[in-house]
Amino acid sequence: MTQTSLIIIILIFISACSTVASREDNIVAATRKPKIKEEGRTSTYIQKVDKAFIGMTVEELKEAYPNAIFKEEPLYEYGVDSEGTGLLVIENNEPLLFAWTLEDDNKIHSLTVLSPKIKVDSNVHVGMTVQEFLEKYPNSTLAINLIDDRFEFIHIMDKKYSIEFITTDSSRVGNYDFSEAEPEFKSLNRPEATIDRIEILK
Repeated sequence: MTQTSLIIIILIFISACSTVASREDNIVAATRKPKIKEEGRTSTYIQKVDKAFIGMTVEELKEAYPNAIFKEEPLYEYGVDSEGTGLLVIENNEPLLFAWTLEDDNKIHSLTVLSPKIKVDSNVHVGMTVQEFLEKYPNSTLAINLIDDRFEFIHIMDKKYSIEFITTDSSRVGNYDFSEAEPEFKSLNRPEATIDRIEILK
């Protein structure tokens, strides 16, 4: 065998090995699961309380609370600008939560916690004082619901829930500047005021 022939054989062998390796890489790449980025999703959002969660159907809600009574109540009583109704979940004569759907949709759009037994965000619950809550979120500010001024609230945007207080002009939790169209929170008026309900937002 000449030196030239030997060189040709070696080159053919190297080329064949390279082709096999390339095919193996392609197989591995094809079977590897792609990483999918979920836009707009964050693990800090609170979407579930007790046995109820945003997106479940009304039927699933009733299955989750087989011993509960479900009573229709108007949405406007919960600060929603609508003439529709939602479902109040009552268990052992205690209101637990209020759930409602959008028109022509059977999935829960929002939940309102009414029972002090149900906690969200580790320790936030109905009956907690606004002062205690502000120790957890010291940069939060109160606001008056512009749709129904019976309600004051603090919204925690990154966790998508609000704590609410049912008040009147004479029992406001906060002090406000009413010189503008939208009242501006100035200071705390009743630090001992307790949370009346917690709204979980979609």
